[in-house]
Amino acid sequence: MSACVPTIAAHQKLNLIEFPYVLALDLDEVPTVEHIFNHCRASKEDMLDRVKVVASALDYMHNKGLVHSDLRLCNVYLDDKILIGNLEASTKIGDYFPHGQFTTGVPPPELFYKLQNDEERQLYEDCWGQHPGWSTRFKPAHDIVVKAWAKSMPLHTNL
Repeated sequence: MSACVPTIAAHQKLNLIEFPYVLALDLDEVPTVEHIFNHCRASKEDMLDRVKVVASALDYMHNKGLVHSDLRLCNVYLDDKILIGNLEASTKIGDYFPHGQFTTGVPPPELFYKLQNDEERQLYEDCWGQHPGWSTRFKPAHDIVVKAWAKSMPLHTNL
């Protein structure tokens, strides 16, 4: 596949030579961890083993410089082995998160930032304070915010 399509551009270009396999799943037929958690009686040991495999897969992604950015129970599939899906929100470590919303409500830890001073607090409020979701989605809690990008602000001033 990498010979036919050397790079894929979702939010950045990824070299497919390092990721030579593409999985096409009929998702209606592949159970997710969410389904098993809610509808099956898996033992604690079985679920812990699955969590360890997911952690290992995430470690692999992080070592390749990628963050999943939308990991949740419904994005982990159980076929003959555990598969992590829904990678379109993935970003390179260190890049700004490319989306304006987080479907999980909990972005990955590397996207959190502690405002350092009054100037940064003011800049953040100037950028996000007029947004309709300010009080519930953007207002800092203990000066901790989510790194994000707003089209209305120059890139170097985004927190």
